[in-house]
This record gives sequence, structure tokens and C-alpha cells, in this order.
Amino acid sequence: MLETSSPRTQSPGDAYRRSDTVHGLFAWCARQWPETTALVHGDRKISFRELDALSDDYAAELAERGIGRGDHVPVVLRRDIEMVAVLLGVLKRGAVYAALDPAWPHQRLAALVNRLRAKVVVARHGDWPVPMWTPGAGQGRRPAEVTVSGDDPAQVFFTSGSTGAPKGVVVPHRGTVRLYDDCGWGPFGPGTVQTQTMPTHWDGSILDLWSALLCGSTCVFVDEVL
Repeated sequence: MLETSSPRTQSPGDAYRRSDTVHGLFAWCARQWPETTALVHGDRKISFRELDALSDDYAAELAERGIGRGDHVPVVLRRDIEMVAVLLGVLKRGAVYAALDPAWPHQRLAALVNRLRAKVVVARHGDWPVPMWTPGAGQGRRPAEVTVSGDDPAQVFFTSGSTGAPKGVVVPHRGTVRLYDDCGWGPFGPGTVQTQTMPTHWDGSILDLWSALLCGSTCVFVDEVL
């Protein structure tokens, strides 16, 4: 069972300035600062323009695989540039991403994929109950535009399941957008560097990943200590 978190109640004068969706805020940044570095991972870096184009290509691939508005897409990838492009590509399709840790036992992962009623799982390896897609280099494709609102679901986070089966909590777009539309509560924006250390299957990633990408900052991945 998936539970939806309560959205913020907006007054008539409380309209969002840039967009009411996560990918809409990112697209705004990509137009404003296309050559600003969006992500750094080791020796690799990618600009907002390049990340926008790569996520467009991935969204087109997902469309070919039947992914559309409201579908749940499990993303079982290590944190890297392609993973972020996949998350944005899922959102551009009007779909909902569920970032799952590839280090979890495969039986647990397969069970969550089934619970999500997924049509495809994004992963680099594994034996899955649905077709698998592994992201690679972009091919310059552009997806058809999908109408998405701030009330539409964007992310699913699963609890640890310490009291039984993991509980899935659905976060609507406005749950993230409300934090970053005006970037008013932190020093976000071009010239700011944000380290990204939190696992993407945890809702804390809304803070150290999207805070940068939705405000024009640069996000630097810090790999786990092995």
C-alpha cells in the first residue's frame, strides 16, 4: 500500500513563481544557466544544458517502453550522473520514481518492484519480474510533452520495514517544489556548491540533491566509504 503525504494548502496569492513541478524548476534553471555545472562525480561533470538533454533522451526511451503519467518506475542504480538523468526523465514522463538501493537483498528489491506494479525497472543488472532497461549514452531524442501538475505524485520512498512490510510514501511534486521555488531559506543559486551524500532511496535526498539542481547550484557527489 502506498500512502500520499499531505500537500501544502496554498492561498490565492501563494502561486509558484517558476513552476509547480520538480522537472519544471530544473528546466527553468537549464534555460537560465545552461553552461553552469549541474553535477560533478569524480572526474566527470555535466552542465545543466547537457543534463537536461540527457534526461530528455531518457524520457523518450521510457516513452517507447510504455511509461506515462502516473506509472511507477523503480530505479535501482548507484548514485551517478546517469541516475539523476533517469530521475528527471521519469518525471518528464509524468511518472513517479522509486529510487531503490542496489545493495538491498534482491528478494526485497523484486518484491518492491512487484508492489509498484512496474512496467520496467531501471537497473544495470539483475533478474527482475519485469523488463529491465540500463541507461547509457544519450541519442539526442526529445520526448513528447506530458501535462503534470503540482498535485501529481513525483517520488515514492519506502520505510525500512522494521515493523513488517516496507511502507511506501508518495510525495507530490509540490512537496519538493514548495522548498525551492523561491530558494528563500538557504544560500542556493549559481556559484553555490552542494555536496550530495544522502542515499536517493531516503527522503533526505530532497535536501542535498534537489536543493542544488532546482536552484542553479552545483551538486558534487561524495561516494560512500567502502
